[in-house]
Amino acid sequence: YQAYKQRALFVTGTVGYKSTFYLDGSYRQDYTSAEPTGTHISAYSVGASFVFSDYIKDKSILSYGKLRASSGQVVEALLPYDLNVLYTPAAQQFNGNFIMSEPNTIPSPTLRGSTNNEKEIGIETRWLKNRIGFIFTYWDRTNINFPVNVNVTQTSGIQAVKTNAGEIAKTGIDIQFFAVPVKKDNFEWTINAAWGRLLKNEVVAIAPGIDRIVTASGAFSTTS
Repeated sequence: YQAYKQRALFVTGTVGYKSTFYLDGSYRQDYTSAEPTGTHISAYSVGASFVFSDYIKDKSILSYGKLRASSGQVVEALLPYDLNVLYTPAAQQFNGNFIMSEPNTIPSPTLRGSTNNEKEIGIETRWLKNRIGFIFTYWDRTNINFPVNVNVTQTSGIQAVKTNAGEIAKTGIDIQFFAVPVKKDNFEWTINAAWGRLLKNEVVAIAPGIDRIVTASGAFSTTS
């Protein structure tokens, strides 16, 4: 069972000029019961687009064309009870008392949620009276100070501390394509295809004094 509450303030706005130039923006504040008391996570986004096909008179070849760019943040809030030190009851009992196991990971006093920064630039076109089209997008995403378990020396009595650390940088491209080979009054056949490629996936930093994080471990043995 988990109890979790979330509230947010959200403001957005759009400005357009002659149905050709558009500018969008938004701002958001998230309040969750999983975050430290009295804190919130802020996120913003801003985007712009330009429909350049409006300046082309003959649209028999290029039916529609738009350039777009955006920059924004995505909230990554803490999970319920991430700030709590939890003890796990065992199935066995000792003298009628439940046995509790101590946690291997404790939260940092400064632990809180984070935001992922994202940027995109792309172009969308449709050709031959909207019979063929494609969308190309180049994106750049950076995760900074996200909640992660950082290993510490076991002489401290624990194995890891959950804290805000690290920076991961990713870039990639996405391509979407569609074609309408058959278009009748009462029948239309559309073909869609998509392709994407991750160009970079780099761990830029972890935490001061830490050069690796163990995400999983285990032992393997055999018997004869």
